[in-house]
Amino acid sequence: MGLKKRIKNWFSKRYGDDELEMFLYIVNFALLFLAFIPDCHFLVFIAIAGFVLTTFRALSSNIEKRSRENEIFLKILFPFRKKK
Repeated sequence: MGLKKRIKNWFSKRYGDDELEMFLYIVNFALLFLAFIPDCHFLVFIAIAGFVLTTFRALSSNIEKRSRENEIFLKILFPFRKKK
């Protein structure tokens, strides 16, 4: 099996992106920009840790658990949203 096919197969079994992931990336970028404030350099480390954890979440193969996390996030963000 070629490398391209193996990579495609590996990514096909991953969760991917969703609303919670996009929200977490936005929060991490905000923390990164806030780190430019003098004496807030510790925010860089928090933002980098957030980026790493969010990326691990996106590449997770536990699709059921990630879907539940996203549903809980959406219920908190949009409490009166109709279910599909």
